[in-house]
Amino acid sequence: MSMRTIFAGLLAAGLLTAAFPAAAIEAIPESCLRCKGLQDDSKFVMCLYDCLGSVKLDDYQKNESVRPAHPNRPDDSKSPDFDRNESNGPAVAGWTTKEMQQPDGTVGRVAMIESDDAFPFFFERVEPTLLIMKEGEAPAQIVIDVRPAAATGFSDRLLIQVDDEKIRSYPLKTIWNGHAAVIRDKTLLKAIRQGRELHVRMDVFGAGTQTFGFRLKGSAKILRWIDDADAIRS
Repeated sequence: MSMRTIFAGLLAAGLLTAAFPAAAIEAIPESCLRCKGLQDDSKFVMCLYDCLGSVKLDDYQKNESVRPAHPNRPDDSKSPDFDRNESNGPAVAGWTTKEMQQPDGTVGRVAMIESDDAFPFFFERVEPTLLIMKEGEAPAQIVIDVRPAAATGFSDRLLIQVDDEKIRSYPLKTIWNGHAAVIRDKTLLKAIRQGRELHVRMDVFGAGTQTFGFRLKGSAKILRWIDDADAIRS
């Protein structure tokens, strides 16, 4: 059985819907039809996969949102702990902070907050964590941690939406043995600084496509603290 036949079968079975927006599956854009001219089956599949993965989200955004239609929020969700500060960083609206001295004298700082949403993963319940990390003068990075699950699936992209802003699409780049996705984007950091909620849609291996959100209260103060990391040396 050729790769083209397998790929067509996956499309027909709906197994690619986790990889691309619904609009991309329903109508393959003309720009992707160039892939038909490739004789090598594997090149054909990768061409079509890459093309669909880069489809602009303009039409998709008209009818879709990254926010979950029915958030999986537990009944016993606790209020943020404003007082506890186990890491010597600022205690801000539920954010946990840590500061780590590096051998070269620079300081690494990380701030994290758990999602109010959760999803089942085998016999466990996963509450994703949003982390903002910076080490010395290196650029800050955004991490979406879904341990013990893995941030890998058929799709090589994830979608991010801050409040009602335009949906952002990012290549899926993982760290920590695939348990977390990492994003390096100054414009997204600016949106987080000014936003109220951040929502993520991504494929999770063994759990399908998941959507979850994070409250961004206190993010402006947190990011000021993160940014100051490059000014501190021992």
